[in-house]
Amino acid sequence: MKICPNCQSEMPAEAKFCTNCGTSLSDVPTEAQSTDTEETATTETAAETTATADETEAKAADGEPEAKPEESKPAAAEQATASTEQQTQAAPQPAQTSATAEATKKYATNYWAYLVDSLKHPYTMSGTYHKYFGLTSFIIVALLIALTIMMIANHAVSEVSGAASSLFGTEQISSAGSLGFSVAIRIFVLVFVIEIAMASVAYLTVHAMLGDRRLGYLDFLNQFAHFSNLAVFFTIIGFVLSLISGSIGSAVILYLAVIGSLGIEGIALVASVFKAEPTTHLDKIYAYIIGTFILGIAISIIGALFGAMLIGEIENVVGNLF
Repeated sequence: MKICPNCQSEMPAEAKFCTNCGTSLSDVPTEAQSTDTEETATTETAAETTATADETEAKAADGEPEAKPEESKPAAAEQATASTEQQTQAAPQPAQTSATAEATKKYATNYWAYLVDSLKHPYTMSGTYHKYFGLTSFIIVALLIALTIMMIANHAVSEVSGAASSLFGTEQISSAGSLGFSVAIRIFVLVFVIEIAMASVAYLTVHAMLGDRRLGYLDFLNQFAHFSNLAVFFTIIGFVLSLISGSIGSAVILYLAVIGSLGIEGIALVASVFKAEPTTHLDKIYAYIIGTFILGIAISIIGALFGAMLIGEIENVVGNLF
């Protein structure tokens, strides 16, 4: 069926002219064609909408974000960058200093427990300690002995200088006539090397001569220092006395700081040998005698190497007195 566009009359689908007004109907579509065209367009639109919805649901199921307008991407990137910068500024820097201080505090606390344990029971080491505690004890003893000798020597130089100035009317000696830290460093090295030599000879005696290989070198140093840690307390007392008493009682102070400390470490040599569990046929007494002989040779060599430097420095100080 066709509808005349002029008079709106209904005409058959095959009519070419309107019978009422004569208008040509060749270009007028039938109602069936129009309806089919509209239905086709509607079907295609619905299919496209359904396909878009299905694609969106599939992306959501796969965890993919929906596509955003291109204009929003730069703004989102700027916001993310700003947020990252704020977090970086707000986040604290790695606390390396704090971690080092905490580790040092822990080391000192454990070392103090090691000292107290050795003071209560020098011959029996009840626990397992840090492998460098023995070396730490040697360093403390050597350092305190060096500082004590420097303090006592400088007190003596000062008193001699004052007496000379009062008797002969000379001016008091300047600091050039005093033992400086360079001499203290040399004394420190000398004492430390002697301590290491004593502990090493004890290790050689126990490990090689008696065949007791239960302890490694550093663990053996820990045990040796445990026997001799009383020397740490002796040197502390000697150093404090050298600060408050001047040259008065200097012989007692030197005994506490030097002779007493090294004497205790000599006892540690004896304890190390007789605490060993031999696997050889060598008697402990003979092993101790041989070890003592070796130690005497080692100390003689050390004294020859370091003694010349110290004697030269002392002669320089004495020369400045007159």
